[in-house]
Amino acid sequence: MRPRTFAMLAWAGILALTACRLGTPPARTKPIPRLGPKPGELWKAIVFAPQGPDFMPGFRRLVAEAFVPLGVNTVIFDMHWRGYRYTCYPEFSKVEYPEDSGWTKAEAQEAAAICRENGIRVLVGMNALTHQNHGVLLKAFPEFAEGGGGAKAMGWCPLHPRVNEVVFAMMDELLDAFQADGFHVGMDEGWGFQDPKCERCKGWDPAELWAKAVKDMHAHLVGKRGVQMLMWGDMLLGWGDKGTKPATDLIPKDVIICDWHYDFAHDYPSVRYFLEKGLRVLPCGWQNPAASLSLVESSLRDADEGMLGHLYTTWSPLIGQELRPALLEEGDPSKLNEQVRGIAGAMRATLPRLQPVASTRIEFVTEPPAGAPGPAFLSDDPVEVRVAVLNRGNFGAPVRKAAARVALETLEGEAVQDLGAVKSSDESARLFAFRAPAGKYRLAIHGTAKVAAPPTRRAFTVYDIPFQILDPGRQKEAVREEIGTRPVETP
Repeated sequence: MRPRTFAMLAWAGILALTACRLGTPPARTKPIPRLGPKPGELWKAIVFAPQGPDFMPGFRRLVAEAFVPLGVNTVIFDMHWRGYRYTCYPEFSKVEYPEDSGWTKAEAQEAAAICRENGIRVLVGMNALTHQNHGVLLKAFPEFAEGGGGAKAMGWCPLHPRVNEVVFAMMDELLDAFQADGFHVGMDEGWGFQDPKCERCKGWDPAELWAKAVKDMHAHLVGKRGVQMLMWGDMLLGWGDKGTKPATDLIPKDVIICDWHYDFAHDYPSVRYFLEKGLRVLPCGWQNPAASLSLVESSLRDADEGMLGHLYTTWSPLIGQELRPALLEEGDPSKLNEQVRGIAGAMRATLPRLQPVASTRIEFVTEPPAGAPGPAFLSDDPVEVRVAVLNRGNFGAPVRKAAARVALETLEGEAVQDLGAVKSSDESARLFAFRAPAGKYRLAIHGTAKVAAPPTRRAFTVYDIPFQILDPGRQKEAVREEIGTRPVETP
């Protein structure tokens, strides 16, 4: 080798190492293919931490035999739980990894290739700021710990003068290893955030401090790297009374909020809250099929262009090994982990419902009787409801006009009454009235929307909150009954 050639190669190596340490993204050899949701489709996404010695063979079958037939179009690799062996700083070499974790770049490339070969979009993530007791950053850089807590601290200090330099290099390494075009920064359950022992954070308004951390990462990920940024939404809803809820008005509007709910409710108003704040929302369920289905139906009722679809969380080390047989209902289900079975049940129950819809507004005019067990009305009184269909939705293109028929159905989908038609050209919401015998029902909005670019008609269905019609003679003896629930443990 000529001396000049050797010198040039050595200089190039120095530049590359310097770029990694300073968090500067290396030049790409080719553009990242943008796969996943096609125009007019919703996100059908799943997030998991790849673990286990037999993960890759099981993951290959999971993608080809289950994800593709079921329509999963986005995978987020959560590499936080000591899931990746970083090389951009020598301090990471001293971190001890469990035997079945700690991927290399080659393994990341293999997993990402499996997804792309099957048309699935790849995103990657790590938990920023919070949950650091499970990650690698503070094990390599204990001086970044909030309040001086060292390697076992719950969070890092967002005002430490070097923390962003190192964290952004970690993010770059993950983005380049997976060739991902989106990054999930986590930031949920802020135990230890703004520790009173931290002199740097003392005196800061907590919402402004939280928003600063978000904006710092946004400037790097979106502004510098040109990728989408996702984060959990619980701290923006006031989780833990940390004072971070006002940060909702301070963060960039193109951040995608992953709004997680794991317990059953008839309605999830936080989806509306984030949409009304001008943010994009990706609602997230877990292992309770009834809760996940109710969350999907609630998010479709509230949908506009900012409601992107659904993200399935997992929180299990057995995804690569057991999710495929659970989704396909192969073999003896009793031999599979109960949590994985719940996740699979939630996916099977909700994936068919993840279709774009026109925005609707449903408001019951009739008030439930005093002491009614949940959403309920009396069988001998007419029930009045206002329904509107709007010229917008989440089809990925403008809605020119929409029309629908309003029907009363049983919870099994059996038609009871056709209440009439409603159109987006109506000057106001239409008033409908009905009577029904005692039983459990829901209102269904079955319609079509004329969508621009390209011009097409799209069918859609929206279901309102389930309710009961009560026999007046038995009202006092009625016992509250949550429709379609089951107990579930949450983390």
